[in-house]
Amino acid sequence: MIKEIPPLAENEYISGWESLNASGPKKIAVDWHSKPYWYNISTEHKTPLKTYTTNTLFGNTGINTETITFPLSATLKIADNIRAIADIIYDIEKGNGRKNIEFQEIEDIIIEYYSKEEKTELFNRFIVKLVPEMSPELEAFIRYVWPKEYWLVLTGEKINGK
Repeated sequence: MIKEIPPLAENEYISGWESLNASGPKKIAVDWHSKPYWYNISTEHKTPLKTYTTNTLFGNTGINTETITFPLSATLKIADNIRAIADIIYDIEKGNGRKNIEFQEIEDIIIEYYSKEEKTELFNRFIVKLVPEMSPELEAFIRYVWPKEYWLVLTGEKINGK
């Protein structure tokens, strides 16, 4: 049975793994593991769909009211796929995730489904804002996923000593 979508306050929206597992006319699912995120596994223990609250770091960037058609038909406030990844990373950094496991899953999605332009947009719109207080795990993730020149420019390091 599909999870109930709770009424969303002005600063609440659908994001993270839930958003990555939703599709519609303007949104393509990139994870395809909707069961644990959109469906109650047990009929005895029903839980509502996880919602997110905007944060001061990312604001409302990447959050839109859209119609989705999978895994249900609904019009709701939902993060685009770039914001959804950023919210997962933000949650991990705030201690609400399994760092190494989730960073690996996100890395796979970014490498497999995101174009170079989308990777650049994710970095420039969101990831750069996490750098000042990043964990060692996030630092390793950034160094692997984004091209070296982004990291070098961001940290002020010189390329080949120049």
